[in-house]
Amino acid sequence: MRDKRIDLLRFIGLSMIILAHVSPPDLIMQIRNFDVPLMVIISGISFAISFKKGEAFTLYVWKRFKRLVLPVWAFLSIFFLLMTQIFPNSINLDLGTIVKSYLLYDGIGYVWIIRVFILVALVSPLLYLWNQREKSNVRYLAILALLAIAYELFRYYSMPYIGEGKLRLLSLVSHYELAYSLLFAFGLRIYQLKKPEMVGTFVVAIATFIICRWYLQSFTESSVSTQDYKYPPSMYYFSYSIFIFALLWSVSDKIVALVESIKISNAVFFIAQNSIWVYLWHIVFITLLPDNGYLEKYLITYISAALITYIQTRIVNLIINQQSLPKGLKKNIRIVFTG
Repeated sequence: MRDKRIDLLRFIGLSMIILAHVSPPDLIMQIRNFDVPLMVIISGISFAISFKKGEAFTLYVWKRFKRLVLPVWAFLSIFFLLMTQIFPNSINLDLGTIVKSYLLYDGIGYVWIIRVFILVALVSPLLYLWNQREKSNVRYLAILALLAIAYELFRYYSMPYIGEGKLRLLSLVSHYELAYSLLFAFGLRIYQLKKPEMVGTFVVAIATFIICRWYLQSFTESSVSTQDYKYPPSMYYFSYSIFIFALLWSVSDKIVALVESIKISNAVFFIAQNSIWVYLWHIVFITLLPDNGYLEKYLITYISAALITYIQTRIVNLIINQQSLPKGLKKNIRIVFTG
């Protein structure tokens, strides 16, 4: 049975990511800047209840590749066709941009989040094994905290060297792998945490955020946004995200009840369960729509991407209901073009 809280938080995370891409005012931009870490934590929670023990690593990686990379490649092929043949003046494209997009490295942007999920997926079974073997929640969280401090030191001392060239390319793997794996590992443990341990996590996260903000502001007269410490991610950025996650998780049951009571649960859970394609289709509208107003652009982008995804899933269901198609082909079509 699906945990509706997971779908709810995935919906919130996706909604905040799309909001970032319409350039909202600074205050809103800061408030919503917990989105990607939230999605990684949620993926850890989902993994904890869905991972099949004993599955061959190569088979697991192939499944994740089909689930994450093939949809992006399929979308990019459609996107580049649209932008070059129908909307040729909407975006500057060259061979380098196209190739980098398929490699999830720079390019058109937006698809970097898929690189994060792929990197985390490669170490997920190991993190899951550690989560299963470590019985003490306090020790588990303490080790995560120590690893987070070690990562922050690594990030700080490596920053002068990763601005360009081969080291920058390396950092797109190393720094993002290390940082987001810690969030994923935290997500793996959520169901096992008792209320005092979750409250303790909340307190540590907000204290870390406040201390980091105070320290950073001591060097500048302007406000320090967590966005400035997102690439590569810092603990300042993550501490805010964990604080917001803990807050949302604590009231998620009430939000689910509210969503169901006002009769929008079907739409919310559909978007959550097809989040990758809603995210991909939103790129088209972000690219094409003028910046006349962030709220208007946000609503048009979000609704349009969700409607296209809905039509797409209906078409996919019609295709896979054809009796003449092999079961394996039906399964792969569903994996790539839904979800």
